[in-house]
Amino acid sequence: MGWVWFALFMGLGVGLSLLDKQWGFDTALLEGVHATVLTSLLVGCCVAHMRYPSIRQFGWYRIVAGMALLTLGSWADILDQYPIAIAGIPMGHTWQQAFIEKILGYSAGIGLVGLGFFQWVPWMLRTRDKMEALNQRLTHTLTSLDERVEAERLTLSRELHDDIAQRLTALGYQVQLAEAQSGDPSAVAKIMRDIGKELSDSLKTVRSLCRNLRPESLFALGLVPALEQWLAKTCPQYPQVEVVFSASVLPALDTRLGEERQLHLYRMVQESIRNALKHSGASRLLITITETSEKLTATLTDNGNGLPWDEAPTSDALVEAGHLGVAGLRERAESIGAQYALSNTTRHTSLDGESSSKGVQVVVTLPWPSLEPSASSSSLPSYYSPFPTISE
Repeated sequence: MGWVWFALFMGLGVGLSLLDKQWGFDTALLEGVHATVLTSLLVGCCVAHMRYPSIRQFGWYRIVAGMALLTLGSWADILDQYPIAIAGIPMGHTWQQAFIEKILGYSAGIGLVGLGFFQWVPWMLRTRDKMEALNQRLTHTLTSLDERVEAERLTLSRELHDDIAQRLTALGYQVQLAEAQSGDPSAVAKIMRDIGKELSDSLKTVRSLCRNLRPESLFALGLVPALEQWLAKTCPQYPQVEVVFSASVLPALDTRLGEERQLHLYRMVQESIRNALKHSGASRLLITITETSEKLTATLTDNGNGLPWDEAPTSDALVEAGHLGVAGLRERAESIGAQYALSNTTRHTSLDGESSSKGVQVVVTLPWPSLEPSASSSSLPSYYSPFPTISE
């Protein structure tokens, strides 16, 4: 399509040249068209400059300045045959007009436009590539979010169908049985006790589902106590793993975090612990949360099998390889301004210097804004959390 417009403008230029020669206008027609076209381009650049602030990068200002000088030189070219003075500058084949037209207008103008495009076009191309990469990453993120939502829905539907629905069905049968034995008060009383027990168990299941959807203990107790409570319930399911949890934080941590960052950090640490317990093959897991006046750091280190890569790949590569969980954790961290780092770490080293096994280290770092009140890290209160099935 661009070549079509180029051919049309070339044809228009040739036609105007022939008419100008035939009518004997001493090139006034072509000079007028030339000046009008350049003026239109300059106006277009100014309108784009005002409406699209994102294009004001690198060589854009040189392009606009060069177009202004070209337009000035083109209008000065029209005044070749008119011995007049504009703002005290004589026109009509004078050295002043030649300087404005040839040197300042065309030479400097073309130079600035060329230099501007040399800087601006590569920036536009890089921006386009970045936008395409961001769009792909957004697509992957939305896909992983949809898969997570569907997985949560499937889990919830299974719990409701296999547990709650079955209990309610059994309760319906027990009510019918109580109606059939209405003449025997002792039998009815026993059935009612069974119904009460089933209702209590169903209520516990519903509350457990609600806690999984939104952890009430997190906002009632805070980040560190909520993780301690969750570990106390989760770790007994993995008796083969020794878990050590310690925290060293400044007072009022949860107030500085806010609900959104608090929930994201809780989910990131929770998911990382779950991954280590299920998939690492480790016998020991160390979890530490430390805070200084500059940042909050959560570190998880195990002595398991390690990762299948030496350096953590990009989020796009993780998604393509099917590691949506790790990519999701990294994107969750970025959404609150944190960094999520995943790497192998040598756990044991022999006398000859060769590592005998690897583990995985997860580090979540949340820098505090510069406006946070300063505090000395030496005043951090330390605490260690033991669990029933966990030893240091």
